[in-house]
Amino acid sequence: MSLPVWRRRKSPTLSTRSRFVQRLNQRERTTAYRLPTEFEWERAARAGASADPAWDEIRELAWEQDVTTATTHPVGSKKPNRWGLYDVLGNVWEWVNDWYRPDYYAQLAAAGVVARNPPGPAAAFAPEEPGVNKRLPRGGTVLCKAQYRSR
Repeated sequence: MSLPVWRRRKSPTLSTRSRFVQRLNQRERTTAYRLPTEFEWERAARAGASADPAWDEIRELAWEQDVTTATTHPVGSKKPNRWGLYDVLGNVWEWVNDWYRPDYYAQLAAAGVVARNPPGPAAAFAPEEPGVNKRLPRGGTVLCKAQYRSR
């Protein structure tokens, strides 16, 4: 089955994806659909494992970045991960609901907070771009391991 994939040059914005989720909730008369938290995305990308997959496994699961063509591939063209999810590592960037803040987990650790599914920072902070509100894109290239936090 060939599923639609957004091409890099026509990648939907976060607001487009948020509207999609809102409309899906309205259509289904629910509030169950939302973007995942970074923690949820990472757990799904690793299929529950605590470490990144080995490179041999990554090559079976994900497209390696081809900077010359800057193109995506049809979803499901590679093997799914152990949870049956396709293209979580590589192929396209995926939005998560968390704000970008590179020191967030260090702040939790310093406060002695251990969270099973932390809600993410209350606000964005990018030292390299102060004042810019950024959400986290994840998984866009196999050169970015599951713990990758920014583009």
